[in-house]
Amino acid sequence: MVPLDVEPAKIERVLIYLRSWLGAMVLFPLATGFLSALMVLHSLLWGNRRVSDWIIHQWVSFTCWLFGVQIVVEGAANIPTQGCVYLFSHRSFFDIFALQFAVPRLRFGSKIELFSIPVFGVAMKRAGVLPIARQRMTEVIRVYEEAQPRLRAGDQFALAPEGKRNTTSHRLLDFKMGPFMFTIGAKALLVPVVIWGADEVWPKGTFIPQQKRWRSKIILRFLSPIPTAGKSQSDKETLQEQVFKLMDDSLREMEVRQR
Repeated sequence: MVPLDVEPAKIERVLIYLRSWLGAMVLFPLATGFLSALMVLHSLLWGNRRVSDWIIHQWVSFTCWLFGVQIVVEGAANIPTQGCVYLFSHRSFFDIFALQFAVPRLRFGSKIELFSIPVFGVAMKRAGVLPIARQRMTEVIRVYEEAQPRLRAGDQFALAPEGKRNTTSHRLLDFKMGPFMFTIGAKALLVPVVIWGADEVWPKGTFIPQQKRWRSKIILRFLSPIPTAGKSQSDKETLQEQVFKLMDDSLREMEVRQR
C-alpha cells in the first residue's frame, strides 16, 4: 500500500524507473538474445533478406515500445528506393533503433567491438552489418571497398560521419572522411539525416534508458539525397563540407523550433 504522504509525482518517478530498469536489465536482453539467435538460425537455414529485415524490425519496434519511444519521420519522400548511404548525426545509442525503425532494410556500420558479443555479434555479421575498426583506417577502407558491390546492387547503409557519439555542446563533431570516400567510390546517393531527441531517451554514459518520463518522441529528418555520380575522390572534402553545413543548419533550425 502506498503511503498517503508520498507525492504522486515521486511515485510516478519510481514507477518510470522500475519500468526502465526492468526493460533494460531483463526484457531487452531477453529479446535481443532470442532475436539474435533467430537471426543466426535463419541465416544458416534460409537466408531470405526480407525475413532478416523483419527480424531486425521486430527488435527495434519492441525496443521503442518497451521504452515508450515514438519515432516521427520528417522528409520521408527523401528516403530512396535504391542503394544509398545515410549519414546521421549521432548523440545516443537510441539513434540506431530510431533510424532502423524508419528504414527497416538498411544496415549500419558498427564499431568492431560489438562483434565480439556472443550470439549478438554473430547475428550482426550474418545480417550484413559492417564492422568498423575506428582506430585502424586501413581496415575501415578495406571494409568499405568490399561493401561497394552491395551498395551498387541496392543495399542501403547508415554511417555516423562523426565517428562516435557526440557528448559536447556542439551540434556536430568534425566529420571523418571514410563515409564520403565510400559513397563516392560506389557512385551512390548520399542522404543526410539529423536526429533530435534520442539523447534525452538514452544519454551516453547511462546504462538504463528513459529514466525521466513514460514516453518520448525522437524526430528523424531526412534531407534531400545528394548524387555522387560524376564525383571523384578529389571532391570528397567539398562534399564533406557541404553535408556538414546542411546537417548543422538543419539541427540549428530544429533546436530553435523545440525551444
